[in-house]
Amino acid sequence: MFKTFKWQSMMIALIYIAGGVGLLFFTQTIEHMLVDLIGIALIVIGMLHIIGYLLMDIVSAVYRNDLINGIVLMLVGGLVIYQKKTFQEMVPLILALMVIVSGVFKIQDGIDTHRMGYSFGIAYGLAVISIGIGALIMFNVIKEPDIVTKVLGGGLLYSGVTDLFDSLFVSGKLRRYIKEQEASKVKAEEVNKPRPEKKEEPYIPPVLTPEEKEIKLEKPAMTIPSYDEVADSNIELTLDPEPAEAEQTDNVQ
Repeated sequence: MFKTFKWQSMMIALIYIAGGVGLLFFTQTIEHMLVDLIGIALIVIGMLHIIGYLLMDIVSAVYRNDLINGIVLMLVGGLVIYQKKTFQEMVPLILALMVIVSGVFKIQDGIDTHRMGYSFGIAYGLAVISIGIGALIMFNVIKEPDIVTKVLGGGLLYSGVTDLFDSLFVSGKLRRYIKEQEASKVKAEEVNKPRPEKKEEPYIPPVLTPEEKEIKLEKPAMTIPSYDEVADSNIELTLDPEPAEAEQTDNVQ
């Protein structure tokens, strides 16, 4: 979305710059075709509005009047070219109005930037200068035609340069603001996301293999000690004397 706004604003600013340079340095060359150039400029600006509207997504395009504004500007541009003699005397007023409109857009950009949480107070100062230059011509404060042409050329050049700076600044802040909003939205969703409940899994006894099921009982091996082992163990053997005494008693009788 902001890319569409950026290139659209930059193209309009370049048209202002071209018109200002032409009036300041090529006055005699473009003086006789100034009405045609104004009509062509209005048609081009109208086409930019229409193209910008078509490139927007549906969410951004709702409640915007870019399509209608583009069609109106193209019709006015065609009318200016068709009724060249009628608008010949209105050229200074038309150019002055374009300079004033540039100043009004700067005020809107300053308000939008402030609503996004950024400071852009210089936009109001730039807007006051643009509106002041346009008001000097619109209210016929300057009487000499040559000076009027130079003031209009300077006003268009000033408006184009400041509009170019304004569009770059606002588009950068808008890009940053969108990223911050998306990051805060993702963070809020993660915080408010319900945690899944832990389910108690039923106990499943382990499956034993046939080898694990068999219980092997081994009988202890019995060993009989040898004679040498018994002799080395220092075991004393004693004989009971009672049977011998009994035999001697029998012999005496």
